[in-house]
Amino acid sequence: MRLVGGPAEAPPADTSVPPWFRRRWVYFADQWDPKSPWHDRRVRLAANHASDRHAINKAESRGYSRITGSIIPATFDFYWGPPVSPYDPARAKKLLAEAGYPNGFDAGEYFCDAAFSSLAESVITYLKAVGIQAKLRPLERAAFFKGYSEKKLKNLIQGASGAFGNASTRIEAFVASGGAYVYGSYDDIDGLF
Repeated sequence: MRLVGGPAEAPPADTSVPPWFRRRWVYFADQWDPKSPWHDRRVRLAANHASDRHAINKAESRGYSRITGSIIPATFDFYWGPPVSPYDPARAKKLLAEAGYPNGFDAGEYFCDAAFSSLAESVITYLKAVGIQAKLRPLERAAFFKGYSEKKLKNLIQGASGAFGNASTRIEAFVASGGAYVYGSYDDIDGLF
C-alpha cells in the first residue's frame, strides 16, 4: 500500500518547502505465509481502501506530497504510474467480509522508524476503523532498518526510501527476490527484473 511521497515531482508554490524523493508505504511482510490474512489479495486491497491518503497528506505535509500508487518516484527513469486505490471504507469492509473476516482481525504489530510514528498512527487509525487492529511498534532508525533487512520484522512494516536511482534500483532493493528488504516476490516480477 503506497502512502505519501515527497513534493519533488510537483514543487509547491511555497519555496520554503524543500523537495525530496522519499516514498512511504506499508509492506505486508506476512503476505507470503498462506496462514496469514495478508496472503489474501482482498485483505491487502481492503487495507488500501481503508486509508485516506489525502487526509494523511494534509496532516503530514500540509498537502504538498504527491500521492501515487508506486514506491518509485515519478521523476525516476522507467516509472509507471499505477492507479491509486480510492478511500472507500465501505469497500474495505466488504472485501474483508468476502475474505472471511467480517469482524476484522488482529494484524499484530506495525513497525516503523520512530521518526515517522505520526504517519503510522494515522494508518493504524484508518485500519482500525474497518476492523483491522494493529499495535504501533516504533523503533530507532538503525534498529528498524536492521530488523527490516534481516527479515526479523513481521506483520506490517512502514517501508520508506529516499534513495536516488531509477525504477530498477528501487525494485532491486524492495521488490525483486534477494533484495535487501524483500521478504518474498513473484516469479513474473523476478523474470522482468
